[in-house]
Amino acid sequence: MNRVNVLIQGPDIEQLQIYVTDLMARLKTVPGLVDVDTNFEPTQQELRVNVDRARAADLGVAIDSLASSMGLLVGGNEVSKYKEGDEQFSVKLRLDEQFRNDPKRMGELLIPSAMGTVKVSDVARLTLEKGPASIDRYNRQRQISVSANLDRIPLQQAIDATQTKVDELRLKPGYQAIFGGSARTLAEASSDFVIAVVLAIAFIYMVLASQFNSFIHPLSIMTALPLSLPAGLLALMAFGMTVNVYSAIGLMMLFGIVKKNSILQVDYTNTLRAQGMERHEAILAANHVRLRPILMTTIAIIAGMLPIAFGRGAGAGSRASMAVTIIGGQILCLLLTLLITPVIYSYFDDLREWHPAKIFAWIRRAGKAPATAPPPEPLG
Repeated sequence: MNRVNVLIQGPDIEQLQIYVTDLMARLKTVPGLVDVDTNFEPTQQELRVNVDRARAADLGVAIDSLASSMGLLVGGNEVSKYKEGDEQFSVKLRLDEQFRNDPKRMGELLIPSAMGTVKVSDVARLTLEKGPASIDRYNRQRQISVSANLDRIPLQQAIDATQTKVDELRLKPGYQAIFGGSARTLAEASSDFVIAVVLAIAFIYMVLASQFNSFIHPLSIMTALPLSLPAGLLALMAFGMTVNVYSAIGLMMLFGIVKKNSILQVDYTNTLRAQGMERHEAILAANHVRLRPILMTTIAIIAGMLPIAFGRGAGAGSRASMAVTIIGGQILCLLLTLLITPVIYSYFDDLREWHPAKIFAWIRRAGKAPATAPPPEPLG
């Protein structure tokens, strides 16, 4: 089951607890988010020493000296070892339990200062409060995480709803909320998918340019690529599926599959034109001849993906999104490429005839003003 995980970061652990409690209450009202929980676990009471630094400086009490004295009195320090038979025991020196568990008695303890000795209560306020079992950090920032399971809602929808609730907190400067876990993986996968699409288009163009020995014909063939993306997304929407890792893999596979229709059309059109056939007739003849192999390959791919699309068992739902993307994209691109590729081929073929000399000649003709007729001579 997917989970949405939010990391609330900031300098003050108590303020973080306030934000986390508020965020958990808000997330529980979001439909589709269940089992809202946090990793913050308060433990038993702990003694907190809040030092008045200005007062300590006036009395000449060093903070490190206060810390070491309190650590010795409360936590203790090993002063010797005791051996009994084969066993050796450490001997620690510290206050008795009845003194170190009472903030009032701890405040009466004496610590060294520049003026002699002063009481702990003169420079610090001691309180017993509940503290966290552990303090987690991310990028050197204190953090508390809030997580929730998803109940039949897409991960991206859960992220958007969670971000809305985080914005309602109006975090103070120095505090921030970042997504972790599946949300972070989704963001990284999205950016990686964009890079993969760009590299795929670049390599497809280079391979087609070397195969056809042309910079124009690959563009005619690659018109199927921008058609395959909305075709695959429409297929997912029609079956109520979402974009995930498997459907993204299906889109990448679709890029490599749908362009074969255009390759068959353009390649045979070039072959007929090399034999002397006029362009329009060559396009029509190529579409008629190549329609059968295009239909055969398309039907074979769809038939191979149908068992995956309607499969059952563990993980079948994830694999089905990949198969539906390929099936829907293939069917829609079959209809579109048969109509659009010949038109784009004609336009790009006209573009090849516009070499620089013709462009400059057309500009010169357009710049010349037409000759005006002489005015008529007066009568009489």
